Amino acid sequence: MTAAANKVGSGFGIASMVLGIVSLFGLGVLTGIPAIILGIIAIRKHKGAGFGMGIAGVVTGAIGILVGIIFVMTFIALPSLQGSQRDTQAKSDISFLNSAITAYSSNNRGSFPSDDEFTGGSFATSNLDGGFTKKIVINELPTTSTIVFVRGMKCPEDGSVTGDRFYSLKTLLNNGSEYCLSN
Repeated sequence: MTAAANKVGSGFGIASMVLGIVSLFGLGVLTGIPAIILGIIAIRKHKGAGFGMGIAGVVTGAIGILVGIIFVMTFIALPSLQGSQRDTQAKSDISFLNSAITAYSSNNRGSFPSDDEFTGGSFATSNLDGGFTKKIVINELPTTSTIVFVRGMKCPEDGSVTGDRFYSLKTLLNNGSEYCLSN
C-alpha cells in the first residue's frame, strides 16, 4: 500500500472515529450513520493506518445510534405514560369520591352533601383529606384540574336521567375526553 493510500485510509478512520464519538453525545443518527459508513470504508479499503480507527468509528457510531433511538423513544413515550397515569388517578379520585358520597347518603337518610359541605365543610374535611389531585367544584364545566359534582343528573351515557336522587361526577382527562361517573 502506498503512503498516499495510508493517508486516505487514515483520514476515513479518523473521520469515522470522530463522528462516532460525537454520536455518543446527542447527535446519534445524524453522525452515527456517517461514522459507520466511513468506518467500513476505512476497514475494507485501507487495512493499514485507518483500520483500528475505522473499527472504533463503527462501534461508537452504532452505540451512538442506539443511544439516540432510546433517548428519542423515552421522550416520546414518557409524556404519554404520564398522561395515562394522571387519567388513572383522576378516575380513582372520582371512584373514591363516589364511595364517600354513597356512604354519606346512607348515613344521612338519602341526602347528599350540601354545596358548602363539598367545598370546605364537614364532608370535605372528613372524607377528602387532601388525597385528591383535583379541586372539587359544583355545576361547572369539567377541566383537567377539577372534579365537578352535578346534582340531579346522571351521566349522558346512563341516559341523562334527572331527579333529586341522582348525581354525576365529571372530569376532563388528558386526552381531551370527559370522564363521568354517576350514582
